[in-house]
Formats: sequence, C-alpha cells, structure tokens
Amino acid sequence: WEINFPFLSICSEGIFFRPQLKFEIRIPYVHFEAGINDVRDGLRLALKGELYVVATASGHSVWELHDNIHCDTIGFSQALSAAKATLSTTATAGNVAISKMAG
Repeated sequence: WEINFPFLSICSEGIFFRPQLKFEIRIPYVHFEAGINDVRDGLRLALKGELYVVATASGHSVWELHDNIHCDTIGFSQALSAAKATLSTTATAGNVAISKMAG
C-alpha cells in the first residue's frame, strides 16, 4: 500500500520526503493518482484512476479454464454467468453454421 501527498510519501516501507506535487492512493484493488511525480525521475504529469478485480481459474485446457473461472466480488458472478451464456450461445451458433457450410 502507498499514499502520496505533496512532498510526502507514506507506504508500507515507511515515510519519505520527495520532490513531488501529487496525490495518490494505492491499496488493494484501487489506484488513484493526480499531479506531478517525483521530479528526480523526470517530469511526469498524471491523472488516472484504476479499480481491479481478481478472478481465479484452474484447468488443463482453455475450455476448462473458462468453465472454472471464479470471483468473490459482488456482481461479478452474475456478469460472468451472463458472459458465459452469451459466449456459449454464440459458439454453438457458430459451430452449427460451420457444420452447415461443411456439409
């Protein structure tokens, strides 16, 4: 984790004074940054925000991986189920179309 303020950086490794003019928060699954980074690393202006979601899967083939994707984030399971249904329907329709073309 890390939190930056103008001229001050507080992180899991300690507190540091840095020649910077930025506000930043970096915690699990969230990253927000606005301002000018440490000028010793070059001049960089940033304004960004990111959210992360972690999903896991296990299997010995791509199909097994797709079938075994799991995530504990609220709402992700429903979105994943909808995506899987859409993809399986599209894949089935594609297989039928290819079968008709082949023969």
